Amino acid sequence: MHYGLYMFFDEPANDDSGLEAALIIRRVVENGVEKNIAQLYHIKSHNGRSKENIYGASTFRDFSVPYGFYTLIKQL
Repeated sequence: MHYGLYMFFDEPANDDSGLEAALIIRRVVENGVEKNIAQLYHIKSHNGRSKENIYGASTFRDFSVPYGFYTLIKQL
């Protein structure tokens, strides 16, 4: 069983009311090495509507961090 930390992900520049992503972090041990696996997961695409004014257009289309998996290994 895997346990993880699930967090909503956003960026200050995001002005789109529909764009959503999550950051999921899991702790795993592979061959005796402790690692954190982080996944930036796409939830919803942009809808072109501003967060401040749903009748206005947004300028943000996607996050600057690419979706996918990241492996974090502590260095001594």
